[in-house]
Amino acid sequence: MRRLALGQWLIKSLSYLGLSAHAIGVKGAEVLGGVLEQLNALSHLGLYGNKLRYKGVQRLALGQCKSLSFLDIAACDIGPVGAGVLAIDLGQCTMLSQLRVSFNAILCEGAGPMAGMMEQYPQFSCIELGYNGIQAQGAGRIAAVLGRCASLSHIDLRHNSIGD
Repeated sequence: MRRLALGQWLIKSLSYLGLSAHAIGVKGAEVLGGVLEQLNALSHLGLYGNKLRYKGVQRLALGQCKSLSFLDIAACDIGPVGAGVLAIDLGQCTMLSQLRVSFNAILCEGAGPMAGMMEQYPQFSCIELGYNGIQAQGAGRIAAVLGRCASLSHIDLRHNSIGD
């Protein structure tokens, strides 16, 4: 019985969860999504380098992580559809201030939802969108909202195809 109580205490007080490079796919994301709803104190979630794809992002249901302030979902192959799902889910995470989405091939189609999320939640201080194949049109969408992002101090758009 003491073990169960300790486990419940850990779940309620866990603030940092690092799960980078564990080959978590759609099924694993669904299981993780069920656990995330119990982690009321979770502020830092590291998922870098997993195989989530857009369906995995859906299964995570990150909108339930109300205390999340940092998310690293870089190199998870989420693509433009996953970026759209992510933007909707994270719109419910009003504490989120740092987001890493690099290396996901979100393209211009995913840059639009990311820009919309940045505009809607100006508490972002850092967003990393490098290596995503974002072209001039997507960069234009992001640039259009930058003036309304008062807290933004770091934006990374390295190695995209923005052009002239």
